[in-house]
Amino acid sequence: MRLTCTACGAHGSIEQFTSDGDARKSVELVSGLPADLGPVVVRYLGLFRPMKRGLTWDRVLKISGEIVEMINQGAVEQRGKRFPATPDMFAAAMQQMLDTRERLDLPMSSHGYLIKIVAGESPREAARTESAQEELKRMESSQRVGSHSRAVAELSGEIARRKRFAEPDMTTSEREAYLRSHLDGENDH
Repeated sequence: MRLTCTACGAHGSIEQFTSDGDARKSVELVSGLPADLGPVVVRYLGLFRPMKRGLTWDRVLKISGEIVEMINQGAVEQRGKRFPATPDMFAAAMQQMLDTRERLDLPMSSHGYLIKIVAGESPREAARTESAQEELKRMESSQRVGSHSRAVAELSGEIARRKRFAEPDMTTSEREAYLRSHLDGENDH
């Protein structure tokens, strides 16, 4: 049986695909990536395929190793600056390249364009993360304010109850203790 890899264009028998050391190592590298990233990486490899022939397994292994190394580092370097990068950012950048493949100068000879896309997205991703963290802080703050407001309302109700039943007024320290106990009780939930 003769097989052709749809991504890299390599031809060979099933035995060649499973017994070739570089092929096996390439598959192991890519299969070690997060599940949603593997298929994108395999298609990305196709961008390196020469027009009239398939990629050799040693070239596939080299390219795969470079990609896995960048992803594992969690960053890319461009013009002497280091940019944090998540696996999702790499997947999105590779997909962008695949979607615009007709505008690329193929075959690719390096990961320069991929790095450029990821580096460009890094500040936007950091801003989105910071914005999400700020929103979370605002939500937590409003929950604390809401809890405090409920505790103050309950304290007011307790003061009114004591007046209605002609009980002695609460001292300042009793009021503070009452608020603390009600706020602590809400934080336990």
